[in-house]
Amino acid sequence: MEQPKKENFLAKLYNSNKVSGYYKSLRFAFKEQDVYKSEDNELCLGKKSFVKVIIAFPQFLIPKFQSNTLRVRQVVQKKMECFGIVIDKNLNSIDDYLRGHFSKNSRTPIIKKKKRLESSFNISYKVYYGNIEPDVYENLISTCKRMLVERFEQRADHNHVLNNWEAYRNSLYTLINKKKASFFVIYNNNTPIQISVNYHYKTIMFAYIPAYDINYSKFGLGNTAVYMQLKWCIENKYEYLDFGNGNYDYKRRWCNYEYLLETHIICQKNSLTGNGVALLELGLVKLKNLLKDLNIDVFLQNLRPKANGSASSETFEQFNFIAIEEDFKPDEFEKISLDTDEFNFLKKPVFDFIYQYQDHFDSIKVYKENDTTFVIAGEKNTKKLTLE
Repeated sequence: MEQPKKENFLAKLYNSNKVSGYYKSLRFAFKEQDVYKSEDNELCLGKKSFVKVIIAFPQFLIPKFQSNTLRVRQVVQKKMECFGIVIDKNLNSIDDYLRGHFSKNSRTPIIKKKKRLESSFNISYKVYYGNIEPDVYENLISTCKRMLVERFEQRADHNHVLNNWEAYRNSLYTLINKKKASFFVIYNNNTPIQISVNYHYKTIMFAYIPAYDINYSKFGLGNTAVYMQLKWCIENKYEYLDFGNGNYDYKRRWCNYEYLLETHIICQKNSLTGNGVALLELGLVKLKNLLKDLNIDVFLQNLRPKANGSASSETFEQFNFIAIEEDFKPDEFEKISLDTDEFNFLKKPVFDFIYQYQDHFDSIKVYKENDTTFVIAGEKNTKKLTLE
C-alpha cells in the first residue's frame, strides 16, 4: 500500500512563502478577508489512490479546498495551543493596544521594565528586514544559538529549534534579504542581548524564535521584544502577529486570540484504497489525541533524559548583596572587568544589582576580595556580593 505524502503547512509557508496546491483559498478566521487565493483553477490530482497528510495547519485560517472531487478529513491536534494578536486597523500606536488590552496594573510592569532597561544600559533597537550584511548575519545567528543553548541548559531541557539549527542557519540569510524573514534585535552598546527570529507572509508576522541573554532576566527582555514587534506591526499595517504554539505566560499575557493546529488528510472521494489509507491516518491522529488526553505524552516526556545544565547557569541565582559596614577602600581590592571570560559568571549578579539599585552600567566598578566575595560599587550604592 502506498504511503501517504506528508507536508508541514507552516514550514512550507515559512521557508518558501508558498501554500500547498490543495488549497483554493485561505481566509482569516477573525475577519471576512482572504489571505491567499490560488492562481490555478484546478489541482492536478495525480494517482487516483493518493493520500496527502498536511500537518500544522493553523486555525486562524479557514481553508477552501481546490476540488470538489477531494475528500478532506480535518482533525485537531490536541495540546497544541497557539496564541497571537489580531491587530485592529484602528490602532494608531502600541500605546492604544496597551491601554485597550491590559489593565493599568498589568501594563505598568511592562513599561517599567522597558524603561529600567533603557536607563540602565545603552540600549538600541534594530530590525533587519530586506537587508542584512553577511558578517552581521553570522554574528547574530551565532549569538542567537548561544543564547538558546544557555537558556535550555539552565532549564535542563531540550529544544526542537536547536535540533534543526543548521537548516535555520542556511536559510534565514536569504529569507531576510527577500523580506520573508527578519531579525528584531535589542542591543546593549554593540552587543545583542535579545534576538527575535520572525517569518513574514503578506500582512502576517510569525514570531518564531525568541532568544535572550539570561544574564538580563530581571529586565523582562521577552516583554520588551513583543512590545517592539507589535509596535513595528502596527506601524507597517500588519493584520496579525502570531506567537505559535507553546503555553507560555508572556503569550497568554499579550494575546487576544487563541487557536489550535489541525491535520488535513486528503484523498479522492472515489478511491477505495485512498480512503482506506486516509482512515488509517485519521485513526493514528485520534490515537495520539487520546494518549494526550490520558497524559501519556507527559509521562513519556518525563522519561526522556534531561539535558545537562551547566555549572555556571546553576550558580547565577545563588548570591546575596550585603551592606558594607566599614568605609570601602578600592585601593585595597583588585579591580576586575566583566568583559573577560574569567569573570563572565558575575554578569548576572551585577545586572541584578543594577536593576535593584537603579544604577547605570557605565558607572559600575567591580572589585575582587576573594573567589566568592566581590564588591560592586555604583554611583548610588556599594554592596558586597557573596556567592554561595
